[in-house]
Amino acid sequence: MAPEHIIQDVPASDFENVLAGITYGWLNKNAALALQLKLDHGSALLTTFKFDRYGIDPYATTLLEQFISHITSKEFEPRLIISSRPRAQQKEAV
Repeated sequence: MAPEHIIQDVPASDFENVLAGITYGWLNKNAALALQLKLDHGSALLTTFKFDRYGIDPYATTLLEQFISHITSKEFEPRLIISSRPRAQQKEAV
Protein backbone atom coordinates (compact mmCIF):
# COMPACT_ATOMS: atom_id res chain seq x y z
CA MET A 1 0.00 0.00 0.00
CA ALA A 2 2.72 2.45 0.95
CA PRO A 3 4.17 4.22 -2.08
CA GLU A 4 7.73 3.48 -3.12
CA HIS A 5 7.80 6.54 -5.37
CA ILE A 6 6.80 10.19 -5.15
CA ILE A 7 5.66 12.80 -7.67
CA GLN A 8 8.17 15.64 -7.51
CA ASP A 9 8.31 19.20 -8.80
CA VAL A 10 4.65 20.10 -8.33
CA PRO A 11 4.73 23.90 -8.07
CA ALA A 12 3.47 25.26 -4.76
CA SER A 13 0.89 27.24 -6.70
CA ASP A 14 -0.62 23.93 -7.94
CA PHE A 15 -0.72 22.11 -4.60
CA GLU A 16 -4.52 22.49 -4.53
CA ASN A 17 -4.43 19.58 -7.00
CA VAL A 18 -2.47 17.32 -4.63
CA LEU A 19 -4.89 14.88 -2.98
CA ALA A 20 -2.20 13.17 -0.89
CA GLY A 21 1.26 14.49 -0.17
CA ILE A 22 4.39 13.87 1.82
CA THR A 23 7.33 15.84 3.16
CA TYR A 24 10.60 13.98 2.73
CA GLY A 25 14.26 14.50 3.46
CA TRP A 26 15.95 16.82 5.86
CA LEU A 27 15.28 19.69 3.44
CA ASN A 28 11.52 19.29 4.02
CA LYS A 29 10.73 18.93 0.32
CA ASN A 30 7.05 18.51 -0.44
CA ALA A 31 5.93 15.92 -2.98
CA ALA A 32 2.67 14.38 -4.14
CA LEU A 33 1.44 10.82 -3.71
CA ALA A 34 -1.83 11.50 -5.53
CA LEU A 35 -2.34 14.33 -8.01
CA GLN A 36 -5.30 15.35 -10.15
CA LEU A 37 -4.52 16.64 -13.66
CA LYS A 38 -6.28 18.20 -16.61
CA LEU A 39 -4.99 16.69 -19.85
CA ASP A 40 -5.42 17.68 -23.50
CA HIS A 41 -8.62 15.67 -23.81
CA GLY A 42 -9.85 14.93 -20.31
CA SER A 43 -8.70 14.61 -16.74
CA ALA A 44 -6.78 12.04 -14.71
CA LEU A 45 -5.76 11.08 -11.22
CA LEU A 46 -2.11 10.07 -10.94
CA THR A 47 -0.99 8.18 -7.85
CA THR A 48 1.98 6.20 -6.59
CA PHE A 49 -0.07 4.24 -4.02
CA LYS A 50 -0.05 0.49 -4.65
CA PHE A 51 -3.41 -1.24 -4.78
CA ASP A 52 -2.25 -4.83 -5.22
CA ARG A 53 -4.00 -5.72 -1.97
CA TYR A 54 -7.35 -4.25 -3.03
CA GLY A 55 -10.14 -6.34 -1.53
CA ILE A 56 -7.80 -7.74 1.14
CA ASP A 57 -6.43 -4.63 2.86
CA PRO A 58 -9.30 -2.46 4.15
CA TYR A 59 -7.25 0.74 3.80
CA ALA A 60 -6.23 0.02 0.20
CA THR A 61 -9.80 -0.93 -0.66
CA THR A 62 -11.30 2.19 0.90
CA LEU A 63 -8.71 4.55 -0.59
CA LEU A 64 -9.12 3.23 -4.14
CA GLU A 65 -12.90 3.32 -3.85
CA GLN A 66 -12.72 6.91 -2.58
CA PHE A 67 -10.43 7.90 -5.46
CA ILE A 68 -12.92 6.38 -7.92
CA SER A 69 -15.79 8.15 -6.18
CA HIS A 70 -13.91 11.45 -6.37
CA ILE A 71 -13.01 11.24 -10.07
CA THR A 72 -16.62 10.40 -10.97
CA SER A 73 -18.05 13.28 -8.94
CA LYS A 74 -18.83 16.87 -9.91
CA GLU A 75 -16.09 18.00 -7.46
CA PHE A 76 -13.40 16.48 -9.69
CA GLU A 77 -12.18 19.60 -11.48
CA PRO A 78 -8.39 19.55 -11.75
CA ARG A 79 -6.75 22.88 -12.45
CA LEU A 80 -3.21 21.65 -13.09
CA ILE A 81 -2.89 21.39 -16.89
CA ILE A 82 -0.51 18.88 -18.44
CA SER A 83 -0.19 18.81 -22.21
CA SER A 84 1.11 15.98 -24.36
CA ARG A 85 1.97 18.45 -27.13
CA PRO A 86 5.58 19.59 -27.49
CA ARG A 87 6.30 22.97 -25.87
CA ALA A 88 6.58 24.72 -29.26
CA GLN A 89 3.03 23.63 -30.15
CA GLN A 90 1.77 24.69 -26.71
CA LYS A 91 3.07 28.24 -27.28
CA GLU A 92 1.42 28.37 -30.71
CA ALA A 93 -1.92 27.31 -29.24
CA VAL A 94 -1.92 30.13 -26.66
